[in-house]
Amino acid sequence: MSKLKVYVTGGSRGIGAAIAQRFLTAGAEVVISSRNAPTWEGAHWIQADLGLKNDAIQAAQKAMKILGNIDVLVNNGGLFLPGAITEENDRVFEAMMQVNVASAYHTSRVVVPTMKLQNSGHVFNLCSIASETAYAAGGSYTIAKHALLGLGKVLREECKNFGVRVTNIMPGAVLTDSWAGVDLPESRFIPVEDIAETVWNCFQLSSRSVIEELIIRPQLGDI
Repeated sequence: MSKLKVYVTGGSRGIGAAIAQRFLTAGAEVVISSRNAPTWEGAHWIQADLGLKNDAIQAAQKAMKILGNIDVLVNNGGLFLPGAITEENDRVFEAMMQVNVASAYHTSRVVVPTMKLQNSGHVFNLCSIASETAYAAGGSYTIAKHALLGLGKVLREECKNFGVRVTNIMPGAVLTDSWAGVDLPESRFIPVEDIAETVWNCFQLSSRSVIEELIIRPQLGDI
């Protein structure tokens, strides 16, 4: 049996790193892209700023070249900057849309056509609980995550007749650098390993089934 081929954007740390490591543990060949090099080993690394269209496209093309084909695409590249719409700094909206939405759009346009041709594949979009719930301090981040969920829904409709599954994961607060400095115990956050295991379990379903959308929250609720 050929080795599973996986590409994870924003995979150097946090949720992306946990997902990449979970697939590595299962024996997959994994490529990650990120601005900074990972501090862990095992995956091929492509340096890319996912906020730049050409970087996102070229990184996906390089991943295709390294892997030959991609069985699992994880659109995880993301950026979080809190603030109200009317109070955010100039260009925050553009930055949120570029990293959180456009990178997934351009990456999918490179990878998914080959998945359709091979009549198999699984695309995971790391959305957010903010994809369905508006937060007063969520500003452009919430808008972008709503848009990413919309992208995932469209991909699902476009891919379902080609054997390609699409899953949108919507986590609540996950213990990553985005929450650095917050005076809350670890118990209030979802461990990154739980998100990685969720992705893995979704992938393990038969090709006849797909989890389209999945919400995962801290046991005590949203923060």
